[in-house]
Amino acid sequence: MNLRGIPESCLHSPSNNFFSKHCENKRCPLTQYMKANHDMTAEPLRALQIFEPDPGKTYTIEAAANITQVPRRLIAVYCKLHMVSPIADSEQWALHFNDKAIPALRQIDQLRSVRGINLDGIRMILDLEREVDQLRGELRSLRR
Repeated sequence: MNLRGIPESCLHSPSNNFFSKHCENKRCPLTQYMKANHDMTAEPLRALQIFEPDPGKTYTIEAAANITQVPRRLIAVYCKLHMVSPIADSEQWALHFNDKAIPALRQIDQLRSVRGINLDGIRMILDLEREVDQLRGELRSLRR
């Protein structure tokens, strides 16, 4: 037994998985907790669906920040560095984005926060992706 009264045999061993049959000891506090708090017969959770923007729709910077979970100040930095392009709105002097900017903001933030790539590296990656897309288009037109 460890300090909390849970048998060592039921802690993180490959044969005793928390989400299947935990252990045979019915007095084990962990087994009692699992039975009381986790319905082992329930259907697995469905995966969350990522919001897909409507084609042709525009979004304010606030809406884009809420959809992508990227702070507004970072979106402004990405715009300043030409990593994402806002739609010009001369009436309100506000940043608005089209449906293509939402996945771009997600990609930039994923590269920065998850992959740990700095903004110069991200800009280089985006430039290379644009160049590859352009070359693929040219190759397709030459094949026709």
